[in-house]
Formats: sequence, C-alpha cells, structure tokens
Amino acid sequence: MTDAAPTLTFDTTLAERTAYEKEAIWLPAFVMSHMQAGKNLIDGKTFTDCLIEGPAVLFATDNVNFEGCNMGVTDDGRNLLLQTVGSKVTGVIPFANTRFVRCRFVGVGFTGHPDFLKQIAENLQINSGDKA
Repeated sequence: MTDAAPTLTFDTTLAERTAYEKEAIWLPAFVMSHMQAGKNLIDGKTFTDCLIEGPAVLFATDNVNFEGCNMGVTDDGRNLLLQTVGSKVTGVIPFANTRFVRCRFVGVGFTGHPDFLKQIAENLQINSGDKA
C-alpha cells in the first residue's frame, strides 16, 4: 500500500487582499494561493516597495503598471522579456488592473501584448545603464 502524496496548502488570505506594502512576494506561492481561492487571474492589486521573487513569468494583461520599479539585473533589459509565438500563453502568472510601485523583481520574466512588450523594452533600454 502506498501513501497518498501530501497536499500542499497555501495561505488563501493573500488572495483576498488588494494591497501589499514592504513585503516579499514569492510568485509561485502567491499564484497558488489565488488558485486555491478559485481565482485564475491576479486582479486589482497594488504592490508598494515590495520584493517580487520568481522563478516566474509575469503575464501583463489589462492595465498593469510599473512605476519606478527595478525589473531585474541584466546587461540588456530585453533579456527580461518573453515574446509568445502562439495565440495563447501557458505557464505564466496573469495579472490585470495591478500597480507595482517602487518594487524590485528578482528572477521574473515579463510577457504580454506586443504593445506592452514594446513599451517595457523602450523603458528598459533607457534604464539599461542602471543595470535594470
């Protein structure tokens, strides 16, 4: 007889909150807390002065803004961006209606609509001297 694999549980109260300040957010656990709460999209959140940690790919859907954020360490900011080749994206963490204010991202890639990728790439190019 084999034992059943243990079930992982996550703090679903994270999914109920809309504001996070000066917190470390580990995206794999964060998205799982939302999924266990029955939410497939992280929507209507504000992160201020947070450390956002991967490994993860953040999929910016509608109205996702980054204000004064450090997107990650790289010699070329475009290395943080991933472009999809199909009509759907699998294995990403989708966000909508979310603000990231003065957050620092570690181990996070970014994807989204081509206009979003173009805008982020332009901003990262401007800041490449900062090792964005």
